[in-house]
Amino acid sequence: MSKESTAQSKLRLTDIADEPLPSIDRILGCAQMPLVSLEEAVKPLISIVPDVRRRVYVAKENCDNPADGLTQDESASIMLYTMEWEPADECLYHVLNEVLRSEDRRRHLRPWHLFLRLFLNALFRLPLLSTTVYRGVRLDLSMQYREGETIVWWGFSYCTTSVNVLQSEQFLGKTGHRTMFAIKCHSGRDIHRHSSYEAENAVLLMAGTQFKVISCLTQGDLHIIQLEETIPPLPLVQPPPKPMPSPIKPMPIGKENTRKKIFEFANSNRNFVNSNEIKNDVPQSINYNIRMYREIVCCVFENQLS
Repeated sequence: MSKESTAQSKLRLTDIADEPLPSIDRILGCAQMPLVSLEEAVKPLISIVPDVRRRVYVAKENCDNPADGLTQDESASIMLYTMEWEPADECLYHVLNEVLRSEDRRRHLRPWHLFLRLFLNALFRLPLLSTTVYRGVRLDLSMQYREGETIVWWGFSYCTTSVNVLQSEQFLGKTGHRTMFAIKCHSGRDIHRHSSYEAENAVLLMAGTQFKVISCLTQGDLHIIQLEETIPPLPLVQPPPKPMPSPIKPMPIGKENTRKKIFEFANSNRNFVNSNEIKNDVPQSINYNIRMYREIVCCVFENQLS
């Protein structure tokens, strides 16, 4: 994991003062973008996020063996999001969340489309997490949250499952005016294996997450607001397209995969394979879409031909 200094302003758990916002447009436009490498994804951001190229290099160096089945680029996109550097308002997550909370989001979000396509792809590949998470700020936000109302946080929300992390002096602390959110989430993503700060037990809530204010409690200078994630009528952020399952039916596994069996296998997938050609010459006559070709070739040559 990255060894970024811990002596900085810790905004990732506390950048909440600008939420909630009035209803604004859904977050659209990213799903149609191609999946590219992280280096390609940040090229439109070079003038927006200073030092982003060097940070990408650091992130990928620390994600050479990513967890959860993610690719190196996917894992590094999450790590890049969690990184903090000075000045804090130039960190990628800070700039991105400012754009997501902007009333003129559609125009300002265009340079972010490639990065968001990769970032969302990574997050949607992680399992859903239903648990209670925490975040907060050293401000009194109690007047902005009324019991029973429905609100939306338009930025991505970096949370922790450990209240002890939040109460450390690096974040919320234990004195002064503070607001702590206890959030029952149903679609959180456990990102701690991909975070620059693995010990923080980080859970990320998607941009455009909707909540109901369950209760508010004030204890001296500490204001505790209990939220529960709710489902909006339409998704407020357009999810990445789901990968299409292969239409190729599996090859039966066995010791006797003869030409006859391979012909039967090809015939069962006749929409993708010219089985008459395969009957005559198995290895050289598979003339169809290259993706399907790879799958059948693997089946053919991994199962000993007789």
